[in-house]
Amino acid sequence: MASVAKEWREIPGRYNLIGCKCGVCGKIYFPRRSLCPVCRRSSIGKMEEHALSRKGTVYTFSVIYEAPDCNNLLKPYAVAMVKTEDGAMISAQLVDVDLDRIEIGMPVRAVLRKLDSDGESGVIHYGYKFVPDNRSAKPGGPQALLLLILERLGCSGTFPITAVHSSKPAVSKQASPNVSAPILFIPLTMVYPFSVSV
Repeated sequence: MASVAKEWREIPGRYNLIGCKCGVCGKIYFPRRSLCPVCRRSSIGKMEEHALSRKGTVYTFSVIYEAPDCNNLLKPYAVAMVKTEDGAMISAQLVDVDLDRIEIGMPVRAVLRKLDSDGESGVIHYGYKFVPDNRSAKPGGPQALLLLILERLGCSGTFPITAVHSSKPAVSKQASPNVSAPILFIPLTMVYPFSVSV
């Protein structure tokens, strides 16, 4: 279990991607460090706080099939080294992407997500993960489930989608002046199989 003081110290880096920049050579580091390994002594006291770019590209990645017990529910999952637009290298989990579609050079962006928690009534740890930064990658999570539902229903094309409280999907027969295709109503229980309160 992590100490509360340590959690508070790490918040700027984990929540906002705050690293540091050497005031001597200009090299950017994440997480923060007290001196530059290139400039050594001359960088002491000259390391400046630096907000890293939240966008970058996958430098390299690995798909994890055998994970520690704390990550059993995540298996399989992807971790990557991401090179941000300002040149820093960050290791993080890739989420909301089909594992078969991950490739080196894929554009990604950082998002804030739950990492884990210290038991049922303990501290919840939040931090950064990366998601695809374009629409060409196949989504994961609820979006992938929605695409699967549409595929199973035999729906093709683009539909305006509305989530409703009902037990069955329905297609509206009523034409709308602004919409050329029928409106598809998807029950919330099909999009989110866990309980949803609206």
